Amino acid sequence: MDRKIIYLSEKYFKYLLGIIFIGTTLYIATKGAILHNDSDGYLNMSIIRLPVYSLFVQLFYFKEFEILLIVSQMSFICASIYILVMNLKENLGIQAFWCLLLSIVLLYPSIFGIKIGNSVLSEAIAYPLYLLLFHFLSLAIFTENQKYIGKSLLILFALLLTRGQFLYFVPIVILLLIWICVRKRDYKKGIPLLLFSCILPFAVSITDHIYHKVANGYFEATPWTGLHLLTPAMYVANVTDVEIYKTEKERYFFEKIQKKLWERNLSIYQREADGIDATEFYRANYTRIANWTIYDYGKELLAPSLTPEEKFIELEKITTKLAGPLIIKNFGAWSKLSFKNFVKGFKSNLLVLFYFIILGYSGTALLKRKVTNTSKVLFLGALLTISNTATVAVGMHTIERFTFYNDWFFFLAIFLMLFNLKKLEGNKPRIEPQLT
Repeated sequence: MDRKIIYLSEKYFKYLLGIIFIGTTLYIATKGAILHNDSDGYLNMSIIRLPVYSLFVQLFYFKEFEILLIVSQMSFICASIYILVMNLKENLGIQAFWCLLLSIVLLYPSIFGIKIGNSVLSEAIAYPLYLLLFHFLSLAIFTENQKYIGKSLLILFALLLTRGQFLYFVPIVILLLIWICVRKRDYKKGIPLLLFSCILPFAVSITDHIYHKVANGYFEATPWTGLHLLTPAMYVANVTDVEIYKTEKERYFFEKIQKKLWERNLSIYQREADGIDATEFYRANYTRIANWTIYDYGKELLAPSLTPEEKFIELEKITTKLAGPLIIKNFGAWSKLSFKNFVKGFKSNLLVLFYFIILGYSGTALLKRKVTNTSKVLFLGALLTISNTATVAVGMHTIERFTFYNDWFFFLAIFLMLFNLKKLEGNKPRIEPQLT
């Protein structure tokens, strides 16, 4: 009976998955598009928004027919889930029933939580791009074939022009490429891919500059990095830190922002005085510190003759200049805040330990000549989960919107561990009872 159920699941897996995809898309379409605070930036192709999703929205969003955007986003999400799940099904030997469950888990962010399926946010296409990137990288380590690294770089190029937080993929891709080259002892084919991996960030930057020149009239990169770098540094800073700056402009901007943070009760020193957890406060009030103070109030400190776009550019320059010296000056407090922010991103200390154990165990397995696909995908998933949360923790608050990309991997890891336990049970020698 069990075998028949498994056979039926295998036979009708694609049909059931198609029904789930279509049903989910129709359900989300009935809810209409959800506009957020960031949505206007994409709709208006603002200079502070990266190009890919801005252009995507121009093609598919119409107020009279917003369902087109929702269906387009959901189609992309469903297609990426299908491609990834079929890959894992084939290369890990996961049964159809568990693949169906994994597909539902992968669909979860589209319907619940931040509801990316019908939200006008870059996450709506960053998520499927992320899944496709995971798909090609996993194929690269499953097959140890360098051609999949090349395909992953193309996806990564689009992903970095959608959300900049994924820059950590570049060293990971290089690491996997070197691993494949060593395993195959074929370095000649890997050199061009290695060079392209190294120049990819520059290619992304040039493309970003060109886009903003055409769309906004300024040959500039998206001016949104300095704000994230400065926010945690400014939160842990003291008013006396103004002494580290040399120019009058930098000193003036720092003093004004620091004073405003104190007026709004947004300094870490005020948290220590009232006994409130400084990291939790930072996470809960990140928008007030970054967007409402450094960003909104910071623009008021700039010359009134500047255009809105020029203010964005100028704010990017000064926040970037202020961030480095301030991080170095308060490195202890800054690193402590970043580490706690990183841990909070996992919602549990046990989960942090869980991912590091998986990373250590599977990473050790990769050093062996014979390594299973299970160990390979566990290493990749754990590495990406930790890297993403660590990157976010450096400049933003580790909330679900920025960390949800890897939530599904927890369930995949549990499924794989259960399968391995079942195999071990099945391989145990059967002990026949002895008659006395």
